[in-house]
Amino acid sequence: MKILFPLLLLVSLALAGIPKVLASETRVDSTGGLSLVMDDESVAINPYIYSNPAGLGLLPVQNRFDYTEEWLRETAASTNEIIHLYGTYNDVGNSKFYYQGLTVWPTDRWAVQADADLFNNDNGNFTYDLPPLTNDRTREYVRTTYNFGPFVLGASLIPVQLNQTFNSYSTNPSSLFETTSGTGTYNSLTGTGGLLVCFPGDPGPKQSRLELGGTFGSQLGMNQQKNDFGLEYNSVTPINLTDTYLTTTDITWQPQIFYEIPGSFQGALLGQFNRTNVTTQVVSTDTTLIKSTATYNSDNTTYSIGVATFKMTNSLSPSLNFKTGGYFSLESATDDTFKSNGNPSNDGTINTWVGQMGVGVESPGSFTVGLQAQITSANGQSVTNGLSPVNYLSYQFTVGGERWLSQDWAFRMGIVFENDLNTGDQDYATLYYPVGPDQRITATTLTAGVGYQDSHLKTDFMFWTGQPSIYGSPNTDDFATQIGLQLALGIIF
Repeated sequence: MKILFPLLLLVSLALAGIPKVLASETRVDSTGGLSLVMDDESVAINPYIYSNPAGLGLLPVQNRFDYTEEWLRETAASTNEIIHLYGTYNDVGNSKFYYQGLTVWPTDRWAVQADADLFNNDNGNFTYDLPPLTNDRTREYVRTTYNFGPFVLGASLIPVQLNQTFNSYSTNPSSLFETTSGTGTYNSLTGTGGLLVCFPGDPGPKQSRLELGGTFGSQLGMNQQKNDFGLEYNSVTPINLTDTYLTTTDITWQPQIFYEIPGSFQGALLGQFNRTNVTTQVVSTDTTLIKSTATYNSDNTTYSIGVATFKMTNSLSPSLNFKTGGYFSLESATDDTFKSNGNPSNDGTINTWVGQMGVGVESPGSFTVGLQAQITSANGQSVTNGLSPVNYLSYQFTVGGERWLSQDWAFRMGIVFENDLNTGDQDYATLYYPVGPDQRITATTLTAGVGYQDSHLKTDFMFWTGQPSIYGSPNTDDFATQIGLQLALGIIF
């Protein structure tokens, strides 16, 4: 009953009807996850949203400044351990750059976007052998594009800097080695070029359009991760270790097809292929206890994903539309690890597929209500902690919507139910918490927010709270309490 009441309230408000207005263009996820139902530039299916630098050149010509922020605090009831995350909203859940930072148009065919963001994680969800205590990452982004009419060219540059501190850690109860201190740094520089061929060139706002193209990206120089650890052997002998990881190859290319009938249909067929090679070097101050190793090829990884997605609008009446959308992806990630003598160590492949479907009803500028479902499955062999099986299944349901209260103000809310089941041999990392072996975690999350828009200012604020818990646990304290905030601001000038 606690879940149904706010939903019935939302629907009754929605059906009341108000004059038509425009929707906010910087929406945070106040509805809990209705990306296939809602109409908004931030969840559109176009090259810009899917990280093609050339996609910037196909947006409306308007100078703008956008900023997003997310904050999360998660407290485990049984241990009182606190996880604290904050950073730009685009950054916490994914690595896309869109509607963030400053975008200017020196001419009506040339655009430039510049951004810098921050991500901080204290006691966050990591499944490395040595869990980081804190992560502080800064990242910059520059993108430029030129629209030639029949085709568009774009390029982007992304420098990244990461600083970490590590917990004290013992590999297992019988180990004689204990990490007493640890710090890590990471630096990278990546460049990406994008191309889009448009049919027709320079289409009008109501013309159907087909865009064919893709991206090619590579590291510029060698990305480096360097960790310095202080260890003790048998609680007496101090040892200092320095691990250096160099990414010698990191190449990504993406073929892309986009088709749009303005106001009725958006669809895309996408692919991504990546190859990465990493070398490792270990320097020890006591080689009798821990050997130093010369630089050797330690990891070769390949990754591929195919995506098909669409959103469709069908008119039910002059003021009412029926919304449908779908998404399906199939990905494969292979990791080949090697010993310091060059011999193969482990070879693991994980295959993952994700399916989403959304349906809803909208009265443009008045209300939207919808339902979206998602299922995720991952299977294979992981090399994270030796070679171990991965078998993970998750499903999620979201019910929510928005109601415009006046010409400028909107109210949005949603309820999300999620079930995560892991029957593999190691933790499976989700966005905000790990799912342990032979563990099932269920969570119900409530989201609510308000939005404001006028001709120059668009902003959204959201509050959400959830309680993931271990299903069937005899310990009544096997749950965590989550509280989160999200903010998005857009200034058009």
